[in-house]
Amino acid sequence: MPAGATGFDLSDDKKVWTFHLRPSCVWTNGDPVTAKDYVFSWRRFLEEPGEYTYLFYYIKGAREYSEADKEFMRFVPVQLFNRQNRYSTIVGLLFCVGTLLAIWTSNIWLPTIQRGILAGEGIQGNAAISYISFGMTMWSLGGIFGYAAFGFIADAIGRRPTSFIYNLGTLLVGLYLYLAVSTFAPYP
Repeated sequence: MPAGATGFDLSDDKKVWTFHLRPSCVWTNGDPVTAKDYVFSWRRFLEEPGEYTYLFYYIKGAREYSEADKEFMRFVPVQLFNRQNRYSTIVGLLFCVGTLLAIWTSNIWLPTIQRGILAGEGIQGNAAISYISFGMTMWSLGGIFGYAAFGFIADAIGRRPTSFIYNLGTLLVGLYLYLAVSTFAPYP
């Protein structure tokens, strides 16, 4: 702190230190270093405890602040899975996993997956191109059909059930493609 301050004032009871920040202290982008920057870094140090966090315990309230944060973080999982929130949390987690698998099985990762499976069957290099391009075309057409049908299905049974079915389907198909498929036969 002394390098960042021109000086400090100490209260009569020696409990309050007031530092006068050096105006010439700036970040690498030219923004001035402010008291808020110090407060932010000190709070972060307490919120994400490390090996030297105990050094801040000499500041009044620092230990309690750090302990309260630990208690809050312990409370979060309990709160997410309590009786009232359990259903929403599980649905949210399934939605996230389904979305992750949807991204993994999209056109970004599918060629890599197909190439690996084909390599296991001895089909490599230029010989694999026709298999992968046909598989990608069929997968894309299926995706277009699925997205086009979403609105009609949602109108018939509702948006939430449709989203649930789509995510559950993606989850099941994605897990099947990643964990159970060892040959190219299930691909179109």
